[in-house]
Amino acid sequence: MKRHPFILGPWRAEPMTRRIERDGLSVSLEPKVMDLLCLLAETPGHVFSRDALEAALWPDITVGEDTVARAVSKLRRALGDNAKTPLFVETIPKRGYRLIAAVKPDTGAARTAESAGRRPAQNSPPAGGPGTTDAPMTDATPDWPAMAGPGRSGLLPSGLLLMGLLLAAVALAGVLFETAPVPGPDRTGTPAGRLTDRADDLYMHFTRADNEAAIVLYERALAVDEAHAPARSGLANALVQRVVRWQHAPGTGTDTGTGTGGPASLGAAVEAGLTQTPHGRETLWRAIALAERAVRLAPDDAGALKALGLAHAARGDLDRAAHLYRRAAAADRNAWAPRINLGEIHMMRGDPRHAVKHFEDAFAAMERSYPVEPQRVGPWQAALGLLIGQTHEDLGADTEAALWYRTVLALTPLEPEATTRLAGILRRSGGETEAAGLCRDLRTKVGLFDGCLDRDGR
Repeated sequence: MKRHPFILGPWRAEPMTRRIERDGLSVSLEPKVMDLLCLLAETPGHVFSRDALEAALWPDITVGEDTVARAVSKLRRALGDNAKTPLFVETIPKRGYRLIAAVKPDTGAARTAESAGRRPAQNSPPAGGPGTTDAPMTDATPDWPAMAGPGRSGLLPSGLLLMGLLLAAVALAGVLFETAPVPGPDRTGTPAGRLTDRADDLYMHFTRADNEAAIVLYERALAVDEAHAPARSGLANALVQRVVRWQHAPGTGTDTGTGTGGPASLGAAVEAGLTQTPHGRETLWRAIALAERAVRLAPDDAGALKALGLAHAARGDLDRAAHLYRRAAAADRNAWAPRINLGEIHMMRGDPRHAVKHFEDAFAAMERSYPVEPQRVGPWQAALGLLIGQTHEDLGADTEAALWYRTVLALTPLEPEATTRLAGILRRSGGETEAAGLCRDLRTKVGLFDGCLDRDGR
């Protein structure tokens, strides 16, 4: 499937940012709509049946009979095409669809270099108005494998710090689950889009003051455009974070407004009863309503699906959350946040073997995303590698754990936790010389850390 920019008639398509542009006009496409365009553009003139398109775009997922037709309709609307007199996408009765416009590679080096610095764009409501993208929400519960062990939280490795590079006080378990990143910037240039972009950046700071500021900006964006799906998703995420971390009044509790405050994990917040207080329940229902509307506006958007899953997870409905996370992962192969959240659901259910597979899948998605959005992926990737390594280590798979710790050190040399844990594995396997060298470098360049000592206690 095409992933490099290409020219389609008067349009320039940018798959990585999910945008098409012409004559100064820029249109954002939903993930599956861009995937459809890329698939058709691979072989212009080839007739794709509905079954072939479903298999290619929604693998291993049962979709409605009109799903393909709706995606084609959205693509036509974005291109300004007409089904009766098509210039781009032609319907072949009883056979399928084909692209009839000429396709050629984009050779504009300057434009390509410019687009490489942009992060993936978020959907804006299509031209036909919000009602044109509404899709019914399903209450169906997916076939979820039986989980070993009791359904309790607190099973994530306690020694890791996901935000050690940015916020040393935030425990890994909490950051992975309730503060997984919101969708990438909207970049629509609209007032709602600009407000949402700024709110997204504030949200990612994970302090009470910045989270509250983000909520204000999301609400302003919705006042400008109440059908702006990214603002709805972002506001839902920020409200969940408010419930989990900052229910106490400002100036009380453990947070002053500049720290992270609150429990270290969503599971801890649930166990503490924070999601069942009257304020918590009311706020979470609002988050669910916001995210449900976002999904109706953008049914294939990974960010909207992830936000709805997070709100349901905070209410304790892990089956529904897992279903939504799976839909989010299927909607965007580079969406790493829902893959991490799927892994933590398995951890909460006592099944680390399945969890680590989702974490590794998320790490691969980060690798694919890094060239496009390094600012968002960078602070998380090493920490996720640490989580994967420790999970393997806890399962007794020292060889796999050592490989992951080395991966982390390749990304972030001298990372204390990875260095200490790799040194421990080396000592257990007779690699004392290498372990001592790792700890010596850590001690002389960063400082002494418990557990990274040589045999003489140095």
